[in-house]
Amino acid sequence: MLYIEIFYNYPNFKTQLSMFIIDTKVHLSETRQLTIKAGGNVVIQDETNKSEFDIPSECWLSFTKEFESIESAVKLLCDKQLYAKYFHHIGKGLYVSVTPGFRCVDIRRFYVKLGSLNPTRKGVALKLPEWRSLYGALRAKLPVSDAACRGNEESNHSDDVWSLASSSPFTIRTIGQREITN
Repeated sequence: MLYIEIFYNYPNFKTQLSMFIIDTKVHLSETRQLTIKAGGNVVIQDETNKSEFDIPSECWLSFTKEFESIESAVKLLCDKQLYAKYFHHIGKGLYVSVTPGFRCVDIRRFYVKLGSLNPTRKGVALKLPEWRSLYGALRAKLPVSDAACRGNEESNHSDDVWSLASSSPFTIRTIGQREITN
């Protein structure tokens, strides 16, 4: 089991988020797997075209915070709703999107040109069965929610941890591999 502690440092606000990750690898499909590396970075590997896509730990935390919203958009998409559209910044130029034109959960790097956001080729489009595998495997294992953000009593800004993630005020420390018994 990998145990990661993340400390959020922001003036007049401190919080600590500890995550227990039971499995460090999740098989998304026959050709794709997600690996949580020491340090908290996440890598999605595709064996078909021998490619990898890295998601920094701060972006991964922001992504997991949005799991329920993404799942709601995917359900609308599966119900063939035309308004099934989701687009959210998860930090460092990465965005996650669900659109009716493509039946996938897309995690992609964007850049700004002439005031508009444009996608790059750097990213990964998770097919809906791959999303279901990821969602099912990690939903219960990653306690990333407002309840998991323990701030001091003077501050009620737990959501600020996620909205300010792109400015990278995190200090990430991997404690190591531990066996934890119930």
